[in-house]
Amino acid sequence: MADDFYDSQPFAARSPSLDIPLQMTREGNFEQNSRMENIVDLKALSGLRGLVAMHILIFHCFIYSEFRFNLQGSVSMPIFFLLSGFTLAITYRDVKFQDCCRTHTETQAAVSANEHVATPARVMSPAKFYRNRFARVAPVYYLTTLLTVPLVFLGQAGSPVSALPGSLVISFLGVSTWFLFAGGGPLNGPSWTVSTLALWWWFFPCTIGEYLRIRTCSLMKYVTILMWVQFFVGVVLVVGIGVTTGSAGTGFYIGTFHPLSRWPVFVMGCLAGIWRARLPDHRERSSAHSAMGPEEEIRFPCCC
Repeated sequence: MADDFYDSQPFAARSPSLDIPLQMTREGNFEQNSRMENIVDLKALSGLRGLVAMHILIFHCFIYSEFRFNLQGSVSMPIFFLLSGFTLAITYRDVKFQDCCRTHTETQAAVSANEHVATPARVMSPAKFYRNRFARVAPVYYLTTLLTVPLVFLGQAGSPVSALPGSLVISFLGVSTWFLFAGGGPLNGPSWTVSTLALWWWFFPCTIGEYLRIRTCSLMKYVTILMWVQFFVGVVLVVGIGVTTGSAGTGFYIGTFHPLSRWPVFVMGCLAGIWRARLPDHRERSSAHSAMGPEEEIRFPCCC
């Protein structure tokens, strides 16, 4: 799904005469890329995903072994939620989704007051966004789910054979965490992450426009607020439900897996992605520093 990741290009420069990004081609030439104001390199985030995935892999190897040693793999899951919101916000920040909450005129009027916000340059239907998400995630998701079916009959899966029909339906629809595994857990246990992300992706075309309306100097304030919201929600769920029901595990599952309880983390990633996209490109900052006097300074988007 290359269309989703045109931001993660290895090199970009700006034309000295036109404020239109230039992108290096494989032949070493430059071509205009008018789709973006500032190309953001996301390659390092792929490496971070790999490290976090390795931690979770090793965690599962130990927790389900005879040693039952807990490496706390659950603490790494918010990183995936943050990165998903971060990359999607950067990728689709210049997109106007059709028939989604606001008209094109309303969106233009909303962003015009903020100099760091670009008027949406592309128009896309939510259906295309969903197709992009499906094309990127579904093949591996369904393949690993099918490969897990034989393990159920061998007693090596999280679900017994009697729960196989319900688990198949839940896994096929990708909604296991929406109902807290009420209809059966996913056949491929770690794939619950896709179920949690799927609800956020479903609403993303309608919510990204609202995030873009936030003034740049307020983005980090909202991130801080959402961080505390997530913290207190977790405490209330784990401690509150643990005290009332005598089972802290129930609160842990709700606070860790359910998409509504974790939504603030995804939104934090979206807001951080918008903030990063509005930062001046590092080449522009270097040029600006060299042109400034000793008493001048660059004002970054976090300053009003």
